[in-house]
Amino acid sequence: MNLPGKIFVVLNLILSIAFAVSSLSLYAKKVNYVKENDLNIAKRNNLIVELNKTKTERDELKIQLDKTIVDKDSKISQLNIQYKIAEDSRLKLDRRNGELASSYSKLDNAMGKLRSDWKDLLTKKEELEERLAKVSENLQTVTNDRNFAQETALEATADVKELDAELASVKKRASSLLTQNLEFKTTLEEIQKRYPDVVKPTSGPVNPIRARILRIEEEVDLVILSVGESDKVKSGMEFIISRGSDYIGKVKVRTIHKNICAAVIDKELTVKSISVGDIAETL
Repeated sequence: MNLPGKIFVVLNLILSIAFAVSSLSLYAKKVNYVKENDLNIAKRNNLIVELNKTKTERDELKIQLDKTIVDKDSKISQLNIQYKIAEDSRLKLDRRNGELASSYSKLDNAMGKLRSDWKDLLTKKEELEERLAKVSENLQTVTNDRNFAQETALEATADVKELDAELASVKKRASSLLTQNLEFKTTLEEIQKRYPDVVKPTSGPVNPIRARILRIEEEVDLVILSVGESDKVKSGMEFIISRGSDYIGKVKVRTIHKNICAAVIDKELTVKSISVGDIAETL
């Protein structure tokens, strides 16, 4: 084969190879194109689905937006009402603050007066404490006197028990003697009125001793009189008990102390119950 024939064969072979490569390349591209087309179709379908979903979401969002706008308008209306209420409340609070400021000023003045009153009360409290201390001292003294009187009453109780038997026989005689004494006293007073310069008392104290009943010990038939040794009271002295113009009874001194004395109640000659404060006077 000559050279041109060889060259032609080689060229044919090269062209065949090139055509085969080109065919393969086109076939490969065609396959890729189909796949890409399918992918694009799938993507388009997905996009359509997403678009529809987006439209649905958009519609829902629009509905929510409309609802939100309505809610916003409603809330704005409510807020406006609340703002007006708050404004009214603020004005009321301003007025209330003014009233409170005035009240505070009055309260401050009242507190000043209270502080002054408190100081006065403290002063009075101190005075009352001093008086209370004095009253406590007096109460202690009275308590001591009471205890002493009770001791005296107990001592007198023993004396009364010893004298009960003796008093039983003496009471009747004392009653008649008292009656005679009263009659004698009445007669003597009439004579003194008629002859004041002639008749004078021959017995008993010139000035009668006058006292009050301080306490009554009914259990032992004793009374405590407000006179004692300093008033020249002596054991055995008899006192007539009266209440106003009423005769109550008679007592006889048994025990004497400096400013008080204990006397036995003569039950036979006592017609009424003796009370604290009754007058006792010597015969």
